Amino acid sequence: MAGFIVVINALRPEGSTLPFRSPMFTLFVLYGVLPNRFWRQCTPAWFLSAALIALRLTWLTSIADGDVGGDVVIILAVNAFGTLLVQRRLALEQDVSVAWEAEHDARITSDRALAELRTLRGIIPICSHCKKVRSEVGDWEQIESYVRAHSDAEFSHGICPECVEAHYPESEFAKALGLRGGEPA
Repeated sequence: MAGFIVVINALRPEGSTLPFRSPMFTLFVLYGVLPNRFWRQCTPAWFLSAALIALRLTWLTSIADGDVGGDVVIILAVNAFGTLLVQRRLALEQDVSVAWEAEHDARITSDRALAELRTLRGIIPICSHCKKVRSEVGDWEQIESYVRAHSDAEFSHGICPECVEAHYPESEFAKALGLRGGEPA
């Protein structure tokens, strides 16, 4: 885009007027609208400015013909402002990148802490008779409910051979296990 404007202005007849609005608009677009890395964004604008200043000093006139210095000062001021704008944008992008990385690290840390909280640790008060567990608020609940609420564990119930023999000695299951009258067969 910058090269196009320079070529169009260089092809004008000697002594014709330099249109000031379109190059200034192009500089603003190069600095503010088309974000890129510092050198890739500023180099075309600086090239355009240098070419416009060279054309203004050697080839083209302005509407206010005697104000060559004013035109040069305006072009340089726009470049200084544009360069500062690009530097500020890049600094803000860096700050955002650091903030995103810090948020990502905090999220990972909180996920680890949550996983750590879901692990049972320490002393769990349990009734020696019915095996109910006392919760943090003082309620007594079944051990399965307590463990399920405080971890990611699930339960599947069954009956061990000792309980089958003690509670169901005449069942088909006890016979299948070969238990008879308290002794294995």
